[in-house]
Amino acid sequence: MPIRVTAAFDVTGWESAPYEADVPGPRLDRVLVRKRFRGELEGESSGQLQGFGAGRCGSGAGSRT
Repeated sequence: MPIRVTAAFDVTGWESAPYEADVPGPRLDRVLVRKRFRGELEGESSGQLQGFGAGRCGSGAGSRT
């Protein structure tokens, strides 16, 4: 029987940096994200995301890597 655990989390870090600076076209970023979990599960995690933006605030997309 599978075990299910519930925990809330807070994003404790979000560091974004471009893969290549000064390249024309849409911006491609690498984002390091940190989270802290609390509840039935306690702990911290980190992961990387890949972000793509058109250079305007509110535009773009992201994916997990």
